[in-house]
Amino acid sequence: MSRFRADPHRRCQVLDTGLWRYTRHPNYFGELCQWWGLFIIALEAPWAWCGVIGPPVYSWLVINVTGQRTLDKKLAREKPEYARYMRTTSGLIPRRPREQ
Repeated sequence: MSRFRADPHRRCQVLDTGLWRYTRHPNYFGELCQWWGLFIIALEAPWAWCGVIGPPVYSWLVINVTGQRTLDKKLAREKPEYARYMRTTSGLIPRRPREQ
């Protein structure tokens, strides 16, 4: 990502190689996996049920409020190619790209 962003010739292009070929937001997917994993590990503790609300609420916030949807809207306005990318690439969970 840093090499892609550093190249001035790619300013209006969409990164669709590497991890970004399989998901538009690999960083958000990794972050959610981390928090859900920590919650599952914590279930061994006697009071783990107190934190049951945390992972679903955080997931909802990352997907709907601060992360995925907000960034998709912004990038769709800024980069004309992004609409095609959204049609062919998973929003969060990595999977094979769809055919156009």
